[in-house]
Amino acid sequence: MEVILFTDSEEIKVRFRPLEQSRTVTITYHPCALLKAGLKAAHRDAFVYVDISGQGSEDKKRVVQYLKRYDKHRYGIIDPEGWVEDVGMLFHDGASDYIGTSLGGQITISRVRKALALHPYTLEDAGRQKRGAVRGGYILSGSDWRQIRSEQEYTFSLMYIELENKELLKRNLSDDLIGEADNSFRSYIEQVVSEHRGKVWIWNDFEGIVLFPFDGTRCNAVLVGFGLMLSRKIYSVENPFYNAVLSFSIALHLGNTVYRRFGDTGTIVSDSVNTVFNIGRKFGERGNFYLTRQIMEYAPSGMEDCFLPAGHFEGLDVLRMRLPL
Repeated sequence: MEVILFTDSEEIKVRFRPLEQSRTVTITYHPCALLKAGLKAAHRDAFVYVDISGQGSEDKKRVVQYLKRYDKHRYGIIDPEGWVEDVGMLFHDGASDYIGTSLGGQITISRVRKALALHPYTLEDAGRQKRGAVRGGYILSGSDWRQIRSEQEYTFSLMYIELENKELLKRNLSDDLIGEADNSFRSYIEQVVSEHRGKVWIWNDFEGIVLFPFDGTRCNAVLVGFGLMLSRKIYSVENPFYNAVLSFSIALHLGNTVYRRFGDTGTIVSDSVNTVFNIGRKFGERGNFYLTRQIMEYAPSGMEDCFLPAGHFEGLDVLRMRLPL
């Protein structure tokens, strides 16, 4: 989660210090004079807080009106002087948080998460778009598959998964048994992901991409990857093809792609699909579960403590699951 604070007050910055301690939050500070330039340069997933204190009444009015018309980021207003008379109208006009004169203490990650959940998405153009778009530029695919249509672009949770040790399998099994082992592994993945409305979308040679619909509020795919990593030993023992404990490499990313049915994906061109493939194949060490930080914003509560910062890939912050001993 990325938080951007526009303020000229050191006192306000101090109240946001708890966010700096979180492993799942990146917070940056900018002077109020750079509001428009800073918003243009900000990542579309960022949550923005704007401090309107220390300005004249007309300047405050211009800032609030600008944010009211601005639809690329979710935002909160900081008003320690109590200038805003109708706070409710701020929320009607699109604000996700308001910090006024009565709120003491420091700003917590719990508060920011609640603010993010208040306006999970917005309609960018109701006359032209049938799907909602998250303020991060996402095109909601919904909580299930009922509204998803072929040849349309949507935002999905994209999971790359690959079975390690497959080269060893190929040396020890006949071609027929290799095919059976591959089908068995795919069937296992299909069974697990279907419990959270996931579908195997691309598959070849013990690896593939799974799609999970995304409704802008929650990403249960994090739980799926977590469960797969914990169940590797059980799967290895129960499967007749393997004589060793198997390892999975998993990567999870949130992004857009045109949807086509399984088997008809050969000509798909998608930066998001390429990204999750490359994280799974090229980033870090094999046998781990990696995910991009943006997807953690929508993970079930408490999951952030199960992951560690792992570095950067193609401009994205990547986290790694804490593996059990």
